[in-house]
Amino acid sequence: TVPGSAAAVTRAAEAVGATRTGHVRALHSVSFEVPAADTALLRTRLSARPDVTSVGVAHRRWFDDEPADPKFAEQRNYLAAIGLPAAWDRGATGSPDVRVAIVDSGVDVHHPDLAGKVVGTHNAVTGGTDVHDVVGHGTGTASVAAAATGNGVGIAGAGRNSSLLAVKVADVTGRIFTDDLAAGIVWAVDHGADVVNLSLGGPTTDRLEKAAVAYAEAH
Repeated sequence: TVPGSAAAVTRAAEAVGATRTGHVRALHSVSFEVPAADTALLRTRLSARPDVTSVGVAHRRWFDDEPADPKFAEQRNYLAAIGLPAAWDRGATGSPDVRVAIVDSGVDVHHPDLAGKVVGTHNAVTGGTDVHDVVGHGTGTASVAAAATGNGVGIAGAGRNSSLLAVKVADVTGRIFTDDLAAGIVWAVDHGADVVNLSLGGPTTDRLEKAAVAYAEAH
């Protein structure tokens, strides 16, 4: 939308039965949910407005497979393949000042390998802070990125001393849509993420998703 027009666009969409589900101010985007039968009408109405720059459909994304190795011995081969133990030997173990955003299914913030490492949480679907991970994918990804290491528990994390931002972009059934994904990326950037990890993907391109990535790159 044109900056400052979100409220007017929302009223226009609601007039044809749509419900607003999201608003990313930094990208001037507003998301709506509408019955499938009314999708074409909503697109036509919004596309005709001078304060709407583009109209698109949120696309679904899926999680990539992640290893679920519980012990360092079982991690050794693939960690060695990327030279990680050698990097640790040279002191490259991360820093609490480095924030890694796990934009994913959520994170178990009470997990013994992650407790105390999560410095911020955001649920991009609900707008709240509850990042309960019903899938487990985000918890695994967070652990690979920055699990506490040398504590006799679980696995070793790549950037083991780094801090984590837990950003949930999956709904209660584990589905991911690109409007929530974009909102999650922007939140992470705005809350100091040095790295934004997206272990997910899909077969389609998406304008809003690209805009969110560009926003991250610009910062």
